[in-house]
Amino acid sequence: MKLSDKADSKQPDIDDAQPSLQEHILIVDDESEISELLEEIPTSTGLVTIWVNSGCEALDWLGDHRRDILPCDIRMPDMDGPALWRVLQQNYPELAARTAFTTGDTLSASISPCLRATARPWLEKPFNPEHVLELVAGLNDQAYTHTMFTLTPLSPLLSLQKAR
Repeated sequence: MKLSDKADSKQPDIDDAQPSLQEHILIVDDESEISELLEEIPTSTGLVTIWVNSGCEALDWLGDHRRDILPCDIRMPDMDGPALWRVLQQNYPELAARTAFTTGDTLSASISPCLRATARPWLEKPFNPEHVLELVAGLNDQAYTHTMFTLTPLSPLLSLQKAR
């Protein structure tokens, strides 16, 4: 559910002193349909999710809360995904290491260099539930932090390639 829709309710949060038994996910995307889908898929498996519309809104929210995983759209108004990731590297390095990008524009001349420079995993839109769950599971694996998801035109299966 969108953060602003839950303004009066207390959000689930993680106490730094207690280990989490389940992952808590902050979804950052300005497209409500994508955010709702990204929220619905992990929630259906018991994960706790919340979504916000922009990088600025994510940083405001993170000032009072903690999350384990952050899938983030690359192109958004206010603060785009790469700018948010750079702030996360400075202020929330553990979360920056568990951040992935979503994009519908991997062929763009500006997106490919961004994906290479950040060396973060990414998921191309449109995506299916299996890809989202694989991405979330992969973000829990430290060895996975520099892996990118790509969909190959020859196979409906998800292929993993190391970022260069």
